[in-house]
Amino acid sequence: MNMKRRSGLAFLGSALFSQFAIAQAPTPAGGLASNHNYIFSNDCKPVIGLSVSVHATKDIVGPKGIGVQLNSTSPSQPPGTPPHGPPTVFQQYMMGIGYRPFINWDIQDFAKQGQLLSVGDPNFVPMPNVILPAGYTLKISLENDKNGNITGATFVAIDSRGRLLKTKREMLLGIQGCGQVGGKCSEPGQSGYPRVTEAYFAPINAFQLNLVGPSGGQIFSSGAGTITYAASSPMTVSNQFPKAADGQLCVATTTSTAEQANTFYVVLPSGPSNTFTQPFGIAAPEPCPAGEVRVFPSELCVGPGGKTVPPQPPVR
Repeated sequence: MNMKRRSGLAFLGSALFSQFAIAQAPTPAGGLASNHNYIFSNDCKPVIGLSVSVHATKDIVGPKGIGVQLNSTSPSQPPGTPPHGPPTVFQQYMMGIGYRPFINWDIQDFAKQGQLLSVGDPNFVPMPNVILPAGYTLKISLENDKNGNITGATFVAIDSRGRLLKTKREMLLGIQGCGQVGGKCSEPGQSGYPRVTEAYFAPINAFQLNLVGPSGGQIFSSGAGTITYAASSPMTVSNQFPKAADGQLCVATTTSTAEQANTFYVVLPSGPSNTFTQPFGIAAPEPCPAGEVRVFPSELCVGPGGKTVPPQPPVR
């Protein structure tokens, strides 16, 4: 990929850290791009009062829109926990614009095997197209109970003038769930699916924020902005999931999202801190390899036999 624009931002971040003697967090093995961003955690304790905001400083343009994914993992579960049932081990809280010209929001929780719940609004805020304009902000805020469990989320859309377009607070308790045995939420509301109880609830021990294409992936043609992370508990930034003193992972899964894009993220200090601001941008893609072509609407390269080749993260 043509990384001239990306390299400038990355250099700026590194230079700032050098100037003020701030420890830079190590870069993830997959690079700071697409579905590989930093892992945020709280020393194997639940992250409390978390909110993430994505602010566009340049129109984010993609043929299918944009997906803002707060991908988080719950604490390790005790032996004998049913693989198909609650509590949740992987939690997704999402906003974006996808296919149709509407800002949307979505919550999806998963067990070790199968999906536990899915709820959202694909028509949250009407838009003139699937572009997220410069000046717009999408914000996701999570709520915790006294044990640190996530009990709900609030989704906020703000326009370029700072006006609140719409807000939605969605509590998890009582949501129509999915089938318990290898369940999928393809038919929410189907009779026989249990409703969410407190048994589904779990804290978040680690998370990452990914800016990707909806439904698989896509190539953005332009875009830039900042991601702001805030929590009432301290957060540290790392290139790996947190481990306890005995070296064991203190998360139930190291799953990451499958969606991808040609987004990249700027380096951050390791913390700890209650707030971080991370610039992001769009890397220009290289031409498709010989024998492959870009397909609409994803603009991904497709090889012989129609096999989709996902966009590769920038090489640092």
